[in-house]
Amino acid sequence: MKIFAAAAVVAGLMTAGVANAGVVYFEGFDGYDTSGIAYDAHASGTSSVIDPGTGTANSFTTEYGFRSGATNTGTNSMYDEGTWTIGTNPNAVHDQWVNLPESTNNMLMLNGKTLAPDASPASTWTSNAFAVTAGNYQYSFDLMNLCCNTYTGVSSVLQFWFTDTHGVKNQIVGVEVNTPTTPGVFVLENGNFTVTEDGTVSVGLIDMQGAASGNDFGVDNITVATGSVPEPAAWALMLLGFGGMGSVLRSQRRRQAVAA
Repeated sequence: MKIFAAAAVVAGLMTAGVANAGVVYFEGFDGYDTSGIAYDAHASGTSSVIDPGTGTANSFTTEYGFRSGATNTGTNSMYDEGTWTIGTNPNAVHDQWVNLPESTNNMLMLNGKTLAPDASPASTWTSNAFAVTAGNYQYSFDLMNLCCNTYTGVSSVLQFWFTDTHGVKNQIVGVEVNTPTTPGVFVLENGNFTVTEDGTVSVGLIDMQGAASGNDFGVDNITVATGSVPEPAAWALMLLGFGGMGSVLRSQRRRQAVAA
């Protein structure tokens, strides 16, 4: 399975014709056992899926609190601001969020944190550290507006950041991106950053929006690769490779479930 998944990524990159491109980190939010994550926790635990970029299993942290999403109202729902969960259908964890009953794709779902006017924005997601060499890198992630079925609210405003190899955080790269106007549809966001020396880095997302009532978003397929951001047509071909990787991983888990 790991070989096929990695091959899918490489195939996507080769098909896109991106010179010297190679995935060094990929997070698709598969393989996390949310049943073992404590209420209001700020860490994911370790995924059972091997990241084809790092060759190890991922984990992540957040300044948001975990909710199981076992019900879409009440204590374990995503009604509280500043909360996160992993799932496939936003409406299953919050009855005002977009309903995607046919979705089988895990994503990180977040209810944006309310901020005081002078407060610093909270980190919504921070990766584990991974090895890099000095050079230029491209990042991308899929962003979805989760809100809402009965009203429209404010947009989430996300920024991507990375630590340098000395652990200095909040080096914001790119520009602020708003969640798409249409809920329930992923939109690709991407950009570049430069690492000045060999070492390890972490990457993350910050929501700059401090208001409630609509600041709800989903994130998936967070990718860091060597090189610069290619043209949109090339990105579309690369995503075929990433999509193939996700399909392989999900198919493998289904076969394992049937065998069990």
